[in-house]
Amino acid sequence: VLLSIQALLSAPNPDDPLANDVAEQWKVNESQAIQTARAWTKLYASLDRE
Repeated sequence: VLLSIQALLSAPNPDDPLANDVAEQWKVNESQAIQTARAWTKLYASLDRE
């Protein structure tokens, strides 16, 4: 199960999305989508929540 999750996270497929709005952002501006994902990860999924 964990390997499947890792595979999904390491190679996102915007043509088969869980969230259509996120997939659309990925298709329109991939670099901005990656920047947003990093910011949200830092904000919501890291121990350093400053």
